[in-house]
Amino acid sequence: MAKKAKQQAANGGKNGATAAQVSPVKSNPASPVKVASPQKTQQEPEAAPLKDVAEKVDQALKRRKSIEEVQEAGIIKSPEDAEKMVHLTETMEEKMEARPDQGDMEHIINPTGANRRLSGVLAATAKDLEKNITADKIDRHLHSRPDVDELEKKNVLDTHTAPKLQSVQKKLQRKMSSDELAHRLENRPDVTDLKDHGIVKDGVAPSLQATQDKLQRQLNADRVNHQLVKRPSVGELSAQGVLDKTDVLVAPSLTATAKQLERNLVQNHVAHLLETRPEKDELVTHHILEDPSNAVSPVIQGKKNQLEKQLKVDEVARHLRKRPSVSELEEKGIVDEGELSEGYSNVQKKCSLSRRARYTLALKAASRIAADNLISQDEKARLKDLILSDDEKVVAALECYELDQDIEEMLDTLYRVAKLA
Repeated sequence: MAKKAKQQAANGGKNGATAAQVSPVKSNPASPVKVASPQKTQQEPEAAPLKDVAEKVDQALKRRKSIEEVQEAGIIKSPEDAEKMVHLTETMEEKMEARPDQGDMEHIINPTGANRRLSGVLAATAKDLEKNITADKIDRHLHSRPDVDELEKKNVLDTHTAPKLQSVQKKLQRKMSSDELAHRLENRPDVTDLKDHGIVKDGVAPSLQATQDKLQRQLNADRVNHQLVKRPSVGELSAQGVLDKTDVLVAPSLTATAKQLERNLVQNHVAHLLETRPEKDELVTHHILEDPSNAVSPVIQGKKNQLEKQLKVDEVARHLRKRPSVSELEEKGIVDEGELSEGYSNVQKKCSLSRRARYTLALKAASRIAADNLISQDEKARLKDLILSDDEKVVAALECYELDQDIEEMLDTLYRVAKLA
C-alpha cells in the first residue's frame, strides 16, 4: 500500500509538470496575476492518498491478533514452550554425546562393509559363518520357545477366540471389569455400616486405631491364656459326665468317626425295630392298645392306664391279705395235718430270702427316686419306714414288679406312696 501511494504521488507530480508546460499563459514577472509555484501544486494531490493509507494501516493494526492469540495458534512460542524446547535440546545433546561412534556401530549398520576389509575368500567365509551363527541362534530360540498350552496357562494366548476378535474381547472384558467395579463401589457399605460391624472405629483418632487394635488383640490373647489355665482336665470332665470315657480311649482324630459310627448303628437299630414292630391290630389284640371303639381322649389315656394298674395292684394286695393260712386250710380239711410241715420251713426260708431281696430292691428304688430330686429327704425317710414295716402298697408294688418286671411302674408307685405318706 505504501508503494501504491508513492506511485500515485509520483504520477501526480508528473501530471502537474506537464500541465505547467502545456499552459499557454506565459510567465510574466510584471503581470499582476500570481502564478502558483510547482511545489504547491504537487503537495495537494499527495495528501489524499497518504491519508487513506494511514487509515488503512490503523484499521489493520486494530484488527491484528494479540500475542496470546498468536501463541495459542502456534505461530509464536510461549515462554513455557521455549523452556521445554531448551530442555529437549539439552536432552538430545546429552544423548548425542552418549551414543556410540560409527566404528562401534559399523558391524550393525553395514555388516557387509566390515567384510570389505578382508580379502575376497575370507569375506565369503566370514559371511557364511555369520549366517550359520544367526541360523543356530534362531533354531535355539525356536526350540526354547513355550508351546501353546503354556501360553494358554499364562493367559498370553487365547485359542478359543479368533485372532481378529481377541482385541475386541479384551476391550469387552475391561469394560465388564470396570462396570463390575463401578457396581461394587455403588453398593459398598457406608461409614455407619462399617462402624456398626466394628470395621471402622468410632471415637478414636485414625493415628491411634492401629495401636488400639493391637492392645485389643493382646487383651484377647491374655484372656484366652487365662481361660486355658483354668480349664478342667480330661479326668475332671469324665468325672462330671461332660466327656465320655470312650472319647478318652479313642484318639482325638478318630473321635468324630467313632461318634458317627455309633449314630449310624443306632439309626440302623431303630430302623430295624420300626420295620419289625407289630401292627396296630396286633397291639389291640394283646390289649396293649385300647380298642378304638372304647378309646378315650389321648390326654386322659395316661391317667386312665395308671388308675387301672393301681386298681389291679390294690386288688392283688387285697386278695393276698384275705388268703387263708396253713392252719385254716388244715381245719377245713383242705390240707392234711403235717402235709405242709416238712416243706413249710423251706417255704419260710424262701419267703425270708424273698423278703430280704424285696427290701433291697425297694430301698434302692427309694434312693434312686431321691437322687433324681423327685422326693425330699423327709419323704425318703418316711418311704424307708413304710418299706421296712411291710406297707401294703409297697408290698403290692414289689409283687407286681416280680410279675411283669416293669421297673418304671414300680418307681412310679413308690413315688406316689412317698408323696401320700
